[in-house]
Amino acid sequence: MEFDNLISKLKGNVREVDETLDVPDDLSGLDEEGDLLQPDPPPARRTAKAPRKAAPRPTKAVQSQVADALTMMITLPAGIMAFRDPFCSAAVLENADNIVAKLVPIVCRNPAMLRWFT
Repeated sequence: MEFDNLISKLKGNVREVDETLDVPDDLSGLDEEGDLLQPDPPPARRTAKAPRKAAPRPTKAVQSQVADALTMMITLPAGIMAFRDPFCSAAVLENADNIVAKLVPIVCRNPAMLRWFT
């Protein structure tokens, strides 16, 4: 019963579609001022930046410091994780030296990472 009342109220609020609306097939009638978009501005010219100087190569002491930090960041969590997952953490601990050896050159190439590690 309530549902029928709701449907009748909704039907009373529906508007009829105006079929007499004339929409042109093309935009040729819209050439009046204000109907078109303004043209895009020309692109701004950029000046060439001076090339950056290459970062100095890290010394053996800096590479050793990075290797020590990476070793600590890998072995400490893997050692703690050994209580929960002895198989995977053992694999990480066995390969920690190889992982560190591969990561040190990557860190030393990136000045931001090198600053963070040293």
